[in-house]
Amino acid sequence: MKKNRNWNLTTSFLLPLLGWRRQVYQPYLVNAYIRHEGVPHFTKDHLFVLLDWSDEDRFKKLDSVLSSHESHVSTYEPDKEGLFVMHVFKFRDIVLDDYRKFLEGKYSQISPQSKRLILTSAKANGTTDKILRKSSELKEYQEDKMGSKLSTEDEVWPCIDDMHTYHKEVFHEGLLMDI
Repeated sequence: MKKNRNWNLTTSFLLPLLGWRRQVYQPYLVNAYIRHEGVPHFTKDHLFVLLDWSDEDRFKKLDSVLSSHESHVSTYEPDKEGLFVMHVFKFRDIVLDDYRKFLEGKYSQISPQSKRLILTSAKANGTTDKILRKSSELKEYQEDKMGSKLSTEDEVWPCIDDMHTYHKEVFHEGLLMDI
């Protein structure tokens, strides 16, 4: 079981909106996704949480806690070998607007309540914090990377509709080969 994961934006920004710190899912959390390619019945306002399967009591307790969450809608195995478990949640109205702002790349416009939840899993003054508050340091980094200036209305991080970024936010079977 790998412990050092590269968290995608969904894991950093949306997973905390379920109300738990990211550490609650450890050491089983692989990543979270906005969609599962090829699963047509969960296409809107959902969060997919991929976990390494385990027969440990700690995992069984986590699995039970996730399944009892008020937003939980399904659990399934995304692989034939049964090495992983996918939990599916449907975002409630209370955070739905922030979920949509995330999808649009309007990170700094996420509500203060959701920002607090997100920051409970983030490093103080880390990238997630800098994205949420549109830090000047991150703005300069993006301007150097793009070779052009950002306006005051621009976010300091790309929207997930960027093809490279979007690919990391949608679960597909090919991802299991990289895990």
